Amino acid sequence: MALFSRRQCVVPLLFLSILCVVQPLHAADAQYTLSQAQQALGSQSSIGLDEAIERAVGRSQALQAADNKAQVARLLSRASLAGDDPVLNLSLTNLPINGADAFSVGRDFMTMRSIGFMQTWVRQARRQAQSTVFASDEMLARVERAQQVSFIKTETAKAWFGQWLTAQMLRSVEQQQQALQLQLLGAKAGFESSTQSATDVLNANMALLEWQQLLASLEAQQDIAQHDLKRWVGTETRTADFNPQRLTHTQWRMDSLMTDIEQVPELTMAQQSIAKAQAQLALSRESLEPDWTYSVMLSARGPQYSDMLTVGASRPLLWNTDEKQALAVEAQQAGVLQMQAEYLELQRRLQHSVERRLIQYNSLLTQWTIAKESILPLAKAVSQQAQADYASGKITLTTLANARREALNAELNSLRQQLELALAWAELQYLTAQE
Repeated sequence: MALFSRRQCVVPLLFLSILCVVQPLHAADAQYTLSQAQQALGSQSSIGLDEAIERAVGRSQALQAADNKAQVARLLSRASLAGDDPVLNLSLTNLPINGADAFSVGRDFMTMRSIGFMQTWVRQARRQAQSTVFASDEMLARVERAQQVSFIKTETAKAWFGQWLTAQMLRSVEQQQQALQLQLLGAKAGFESSTQSATDVLNANMALLEWQQLLASLEAQQDIAQHDLKRWVGTETRTADFNPQRLTHTQWRMDSLMTDIEQVPELTMAQQSIAKAQAQLALSRESLEPDWTYSVMLSARGPQYSDMLTVGASRPLLWNTDEKQALAVEAQQAGVLQMQAEYLELQRRLQHSVERRLIQYNSLLTQWTIAKESILPLAKAVSQQAQADYASGKITLTTLANARREALNAELNSLRQQLELALAWAELQYLTAQE
């Protein structure tokens, strides 16, 4: 017996001796590996909601295209205020092509060498009308940019919330899976010792398989959410902390909806489209009065003949004004009335849509608040009480597993409701987003 105790002491001492010898040899390598691991963890940067939105807006090429479109319209608006360039005319008239003076420029007195200029005088009112049309194009490009900003912010926020809340669901399911694995081991040990029934073992195994299935589904959802977020921010990142209290407030109110709805980019786009149609109508009216073109020409003949000066003025003759130009203007005017009617209908539709979103948001906020403040704490209390009852032998392992399952379902339902609330909040929060 003493020999056996001595051997029991020798083995641990031998193991400690080997460990003491090997450890100094690999201490540097272990320290280097730990440093690499810390750097790897640090490289997986996290990103907050506001930072993700800022990055998505900053890297958008659609916004760059809208800026270029606005610049083109702005430059054309400035250029249209200037008058047309003059036209230089060079001519050789009455050049003989046969006889003794064939192709002679100076021997025949009828041959004239002429130089002249022609200028169309565009009225200031017409130039201003054309400039206004291009200016309306610039405003349309700016509104289109604001519409793109609203879309980018909304979609980025949705992707961010999807990844943030899916990660929380995954953590909850993984924790429950670990508890179920321990529960299954306990059930098997209890079955072998005849303290647990075969039903408890089967139920524990079934519960573990169900949570493994749920875990696989949530992992796929997280991959999709991460892929969506990468589309906007450009890199794979983790979501940082977020204060859920922000989800309880929105800028929209039922009492000020009629005023606030005017800031929606879609409605502003319709307003600017009407402004452009009115500018084009004004330009068409100005075009009913044609512009004059003036010209001057100096013609030289032989030295024994006088030089000739020609001065002219011309303008288009609109013979069929009532049947052509006036009807075109009337058609444009009817188009403006059509767009104004469509604007009013769009305003009503958007108001109805925002009202529905606001009602849905308030309902989701109420449901999430009840789940977070009442249902979830109650489910956790039931689970804790079931754990105590199982420890004292009052309930079976199957009953305890059901209580834990209900607690986790309550937590997952709360997170799902929070995700629905976050998506509804994002649609309202960034509906009129400005940079």
